[in-house]
Amino acid sequence: MIQWGLIKNNLKLMLRSKGILFLMIVMPLFSIGVLSSVFEEYLNSDLQTENIEILSNVLFMSANLDIEPANPIIIRQLPVDPIPSSIDYYGIIYVIYFAWCGIASLAMVIASERKNSIESRLQITPVSKFSLYLGKMIPCFLATAIEVIVTMILSILLFDVHWGRIWLSIGILLVMCFTVSAFSVFLIYVYNNIVLSIATAYVALMFLGLLGGTFTTYMYGFNESIARWSVIYHINRTLVELSTMGKSDYLGGSIIFMAGISLVSIFAGMFMMRKSMERKA
Repeated sequence: MIQWGLIKNNLKLMLRSKGILFLMIVMPLFSIGVLSSVFEEYLNSDLQTENIEILSNVLFMSANLDIEPANPIIIRQLPVDPIPSSIDYYGIIYVIYFAWCGIASLAMVIASERKNSIESRLQITPVSKFSLYLGKMIPCFLATAIEVIVTMILSILLFDVHWGRIWLSIGILLVMCFTVSAFSVFLIYVYNNIVLSIATAYVALMFLGLLGGTFTTYMYGFNESIARWSVIYHINRTLVELSTMGKSDYLGGSIIFMAGISLVSIFAGMFMMRKSMERKA
């Protein structure tokens, strides 16, 4: 049975921390404002091309050699994916990036539980281990989702970021928040140490962000065969392409990737939680 009281109290604790709200809402907005200005020309430079005179040179050569020109030159427009503006690109990917810091909200709850021996007390009550697990994962998901959606709305109001298909983008962000919460709880029980859990999460985030286009645009970053190992790469491409084209070939892959991480994290996290409780019993 789901312990709604536990979920409610943990959610309040997560949303009450000004430091966490600053990290999850203010920092992405600050990063969007700074980086979109700094790299504005970097993203827009490829939109300008130099004129190449091919037809005229062929006709000059034909006149000098007194020969008829060959078949007419056919000019075709090659399909090219539109390049997002700097404000749209960084406005999207930094909302994504900071959402993966959701473990910070969970750490507040874990610290409070251990300080007040709440988990030990709950073990002697008829509360299932699954309920205890959901008591951490659901509030983490809700807190992260609230913070991400608020940041998304502010990115539109303050910077006019174009999210393309807005409801589909929100759906993807919510799936991502669920994945973040499942992975965060898993790390907490793997290490049974808040500091090591947060350190591991942030190291993984830096690495996946580097591959995924957080620090340099994915258009000019790593080879795609390498970048595909980053879930952030799939989410970045999906949401940016939804913004520029209204569709993305990476949508299905990103959902499958996140679903896989979530399922593995939940089952492994439950297993590690049981082992942790057995050691404390």
